[in-house]
Amino acid sequence: MANDGRVGFYTMLSGAGVTNDNDTAMFAGMPDDMHLLVREDDLAPGAGGARFAGFDFTHLNGAGEGVFWSVLRGDGVDTTNNNAVYAVDQLGDLHLLGREGDPFMVAPGDVRIIDDIDYTRQYVNHSGGDGFPRSINDDGQVALRIAFADGSQGLFIANIPAVPEPASVGACGVAAAMFFMGRRRR
Repeated sequence: MANDGRVGFYTMLSGAGVTNDNDTAMFAGMPDDMHLLVREDDLAPGAGGARFAGFDFTHLNGAGEGVFWSVLRGDGVDTTNNNAVYAVDQLGDLHLLGREGDPFMVAPGDVRIIDDIDYTRQYVNHSGGDGFPRSINDDGQVALRIAFADGSQGLFIANIPAVPEPASVGACGVAAAMFFMGRRRR
């Protein structure tokens, strides 16, 4: 539960069309405005056609964002590439932060293969008992622990993609339109 009253939880589903492959879902939002974040067997964004086989609780920040750990399944998915960490932006869109087996740029020119990826997923006294896990802050930064196939490891900060303000999207669209109109006249 975030300080603003938003909650995130996962639950088991039942009913028509529900099978063992799609009977788990995760929701988040204000108690009177809950939204589906992810359901077992949904396509996992950025994962080459893999699907969600399971996931852990989402951890929320005060900005309406979240992070969760997941297990993937599908063609080409095995124990070397089945774990991933996803972020949820303020609109509820999912973003892959990292996946086992994927390349990761440690520094320019230094690309390594992820062997294991996770973040701190503690459920009691997250950071002083305020309900916030230590791995996500209100600025949309997530602290990831990544171990690489070469035996090295490190802590890295990933930024949840920002959702542009409607006015800035309009300004960008106007600037782009002016640019293209100006190029046509020449």
